[in-house]
Amino acid sequence: MISLSRFLFLVCCLFLSSNSYASEQWSWRDLVSEESKSFIDPFVRFSSMQKYDLYNIMNYIEDKNNPELKTNYEIAIQRFSDSNIDILKLIEQRLEIAKQRNSAQNSINKSLIGKTGRLPGYIVPLEMDGMLVTQFLLVPTAGACVHTPPPPANQIVLVTPKEGIELISLYTPVWIEGELSAGNSKSDVQLSDGIAEVDTAYTMLATSVELYN
Repeated sequence: MISLSRFLFLVCCLFLSSNSYASEQWSWRDLVSEESKSFIDPFVRFSSMQKYDLYNIMNYIEDKNNPELKTNYEIAIQRFSDSNIDILKLIEQRLEIAKQRNSAQNSINKSLIGKTGRLPGYIVPLEMDGMLVTQFLLVPTAGACVHTPPPPANQIVLVTPKEGIELISLYTPVWIEGELSAGNSKSDVQLSDGIAEVDTAYTMLATSVELYN
């Protein structure tokens, strides 16, 4: 016959075990939809030289009466041809590619909506109460939105913590935990040279914000 103390010990173990697995642990790639993962942006994959060549091609297309631009244009076209890239066709398709890029950056993983999970990242403060952060953006890389361009909307989470938290630095990683929700929103982020508007595709009312370890 099991003793009362042994019974209580087993109950506690089961309780702790169930809590340990109550929240899923997510990576940033988990937040990306399957259709987004399959999209390949040909312009993003260009090398520095190819981006420079594209710049010269666009300059000539916009000002064909300037003979000084023609030589650089022809050299750029030849280099793309040598790399088996039909750059003029891609330029014609750039509006459709931009549309697909925008869709990929804003689409979400619907299977995570309403689930409770943990996600690591870095804090970009939005609202403060004295020295405490009461609302922030969680981003995958340190300094994103402030010192570097913002990530895609589906790689940013607008977070409202249960309680205000103390910010150590923009380069200190944290874990957030809570129920993930879909929510397209725009937030004004203070940069060193002004204010930028950042799009987000996810929101979370965080029940926990802890230092990453």
